[in-house]
Formats: sequence, C-alpha cells, structure tokens
Amino acid sequence: MVKKKYCLWFTAVLLSVLLAGCGDHVTDGTETDEAETDEAETDLATPIRIWGVVTDTYDGVIVVDNQSDVSSTGEIELTISEETYVLDASTGLPVSLDEVETGSFEAYLGSEMTMSLPPQTTPYMVIVNIPEDSRTPQYAIAAKVEEDDGGLSLTATDGRTYRIPDDARITPYLTKNIVTLEDIEVGTACLIWADDDDEAQTVMLFAE
Repeated sequence: MVKKKYCLWFTAVLLSVLLAGCGDHVTDGTETDEAETDEAETDLATPIRIWGVVTDTYDGVIVVDNQSDVSSTGEIELTISEETYVLDASTGLPVSLDEVETGSFEAYLGSEMTMSLPPQTTPYMVIVNIPEDSRTPQYAIAAKVEEDDGGLSLTATDGRTYRIPDDARITPYLTKNIVTLEDIEVGTACLIWADDDDEAQTVMLFAE
C-alpha cells in the first residue's frame, strides 16, 4: 500500500514538472514575432559593387571593363532596364546612354549573371561620368543607424560605415519632398558623397 502511494505521489510530481516545463515555453506568439521581426529587419539586399572603365554603349547596354576583384573580371555587358539607375557622379541625376562618357564607372549588381562571353547582367545602379581625382559617391542600404554626436552613424549592408553630421545636405531623389536625418533608418537606400574619412557632405535618399 505504501509502495502504491509512493508511486502515485512520484507520478504526480513528475507530471507537474513536465507541465511546468511546457508552461515556460508557451507564449502568445510575441517572442516568435519579435524574433521574426529582427530577422526581417536585417534581411536586406547587399548589391555587389564593381568598378573599372566604360568602353562602349549600344542599344540599352553599357560595356565595361571590370577592374575590381569581385564578380566577373574583364569585359561585362550591363543591360540597362527601366529599373536601373544610371546616374551622373557629380549631380546624382539620371543620364541617358548617349550621355555616358567612356572612363571610370562604379556599378552595383545583383547575383544573377549569364555565362555568355562576355557575361551579361542587369545592374541596380551605374554611376558614370566620374571626374578625375574625385571620390565616387557610394550607394548604400542602411543595415544599422545610430545617433553619433551631432549626427548619425550609418552602417551599410556591405559593412562600410559612414558618419553623417547634422549639417550634411540631405536631398531626395527626383522629388521636391523635404527630407532630413530623421528619414534615414534601417532599409533606407541612399547615395553618399563622403570625404576620405567617410564623413558625408551630401546624402541622396531614394524612395522605398
């Protein structure tokens, strides 16, 4: 009889422990949602940055000599779509293909490229007409934005970091909207003109 009571007591204790353990992991979904939100906020595209020399243009294509050590080195044909930004390095304004000069360029690519010779790809952005002895504006998608002593520190998805002081010029791309430092947040795509210390003088924001 004593042995039977002990078994019943032990079973009850074990059951209560198991239920308590289950209770620790039962939520209303808030924890899961927060985790998914954090992951979503950092799941941002990181364009592949290449640079080199524009050698030719024809029929919606910019032919370049990729001199970077990423993607396919040598000749690449950049197929320009309606979604591709082709921007002047000095102004950040769009240029037509007949306004693209031979000379230095930077481009930001996706992961898809044909296996043809030369390889072909459709870039997100091509920055052209880069003046000699000047820094090229950099395309960045903000992965992290923090306040930084009278301005912001922006870390891009590719790991590069820029300081944006509160007196930097903040402009919108092709609109008359008023934009400020407060409009720069995680996920913001922008073009940054910065000095040798990666401190921005001008930041152009692209609409989401």
